Amino acid sequence: MKNNLTFPTVFVVLITILFAGGCDSADDPGNPITYPEKVTIYLKLHIEDGKKFLEMYDSANPASSVINDLHTVVGPATKVVWRRTEDSGIRSLKKVGPKEEGGPIFPGEATTILFNKRFRVKVPEDAPVPTGQIEYIEEAYYIIFVEKETGEEIKIDPYLRIPRQL
Repeated sequence: MKNNLTFPTVFVVLITILFAGGCDSADDPGNPITYPEKVTIYLKLHIEDGKKFLEMYDSANPASSVINDLHTVVGPATKVVWRRTEDSGIRSLKKVGPKEEGGPIFPGEATTILFNKRFRVKVPEDAPVPTGQIEYIEEAYYIIFVEKETGEEIKIDPYLRIPRQL
């Protein structure tokens, strides 16, 4: 007996898979977006050609460290914690706060934990979530830290981002 798969048969199988729920929309209320409950951002001093930068990565993507330009994915009610890595070259974290007041994601300066070893902030539960054609809502913030060797204060401006879909 010969097995023949004709074009109409393959087409019917693909349509059946599609209608069975194989391709849900990210904006579908039956398929809610899940954001992280907590994200930790790790910080380390990076010196290149005598210039000082901040090497950063977050707990959601530990293999991807970047210099001065981290875009951390958060969502409404996400708790964000900043901490130094082992051998970070950072004496202390001085401040973490929004670059501009009144933004939708970063409600105000982060609070200190453990004598300036860590900072934390909670994204407001009513933070806006992008819909439609908007891919993400993003807000710049600042980190001020003190270098361990020289005591120099350094400031950088990374981002927190709420994506439309994960």
